[in-house]
Amino acid sequence: MEKSKISFNKNTIFYILDIGARGGGGEALYQLRLDLEQMGYTAYILYYRNDLSSLVLPNKFLQYFNGKPEDFICTHENIKDIENNCVIVPEAATTFLFRYKNMKKIVWWLSIKFYDGEFVDKEPKHTSIVDPLKKIYHYLEFWKIKLDRLKKYHKFRYPLNQVNLHLTGSYYAYEVLKSKYKINSELFIHSIGHDFLKLGEWTRSQDTTPREDVVLYNPAKPSKVMKKLLKRNKFKYVPICNMTPIQMIELFRRSKLYVDFGHFPGPERLPKETVYNGVTVLVGKRNASVNAYDVMIPEEYKLKINTSLKKIEAKIANMLEHYDEIYHEFDSFRQMVTNMEPIYYEQMKKIFTRGNI
Repeated sequence: MEKSKISFNKNTIFYILDIGARGGGGEALYQLRLDLEQMGYTAYILYYRNDLSSLVLPNKFLQYFNGKPEDFICTHENIKDIENNCVIVPEAATTFLFRYKNMKKIVWWLSIKFYDGEFVDKEPKHTSIVDPLKKIYHYLEFWKIKLDRLKKYHKFRYPLNQVNLHLTGSYYAYEVLKSKYKINSELFIHSIGHDFLKLGEWTRSQDTTPREDVVLYNPAKPSKVMKKLLKRNKFKYVPICNMTPIQMIELFRRSKLYVDFGHFPGPERLPKETVYNGVTVLVGKRNASVNAYDVMIPEEYKLKINTSLKKIEAKIANMLEHYDEIYHEFDSFRQMVTNMEPIYYEQMKKIFTRGNI
């Protein structure tokens, strides 16, 4: 399939769909609005609900507005659905594209797992006898959604070949789109948050803060493996939650290890934000974490998902004990994170400087 043709001009208005995600993907969409504005375009956040009174933004999102946020946020009722304008949606909300007949359409694949045109396998937070029943219920729920789409739009999902441009937020997504859906896309990989970049990369020569035998993890993205490790309680596990960026950085710069055995639907921010601050990283080998370009750590720190808990704990113990010897093995990953922001803006210039802007 040939790459979709698309062009913009100085009168193009961009509408970037916010579906309520408040993690790294949601932040990337808000930053894109500001970045497009700084390129000379008019760009709005398009809130998925019709009532803006239900919109609540975390403080870190406010940095992506030059003025009052409400001046740059609209609902579907405010859309100018004309050929010159463009709507950008994450892969989790392609169904919204049915609403617009004339605008150019872009899908930004920030992950693959949450694509709303396919079944999303929600891994249960707990392992129990009712898990199969939960999965059956989820399948039924999914098919109900598909049938509702068929009744309303006469299609099970929005046709991907009718999207003008596909952007991929990881090499993993790029490869899956090409192999599974026969879609050519353009890489558009978001950097870590501005807050982390402003404070700069941790360097061993400048930081004498002693490291503690702390194992960091993300409770917002649970996994069965992590749940079992926490229950065994062999190490000092610290969840990364309910913290400001400053508090996170302070925690990162006194910790030795970050572990993630989740699904890795995209390249994930926390592996990058932790390693950027001198932490070593251990992950489960699946989806985006398999790709060396998305998670650029040595293979010995990517464990197969069926690795025994004893072997995982032995690896954790070894990484904590030998932090001083192994931290440099993550220098390539740190350098990649350092280079991400300039590469992101190079990609953005290539994608959005089309036509007479």
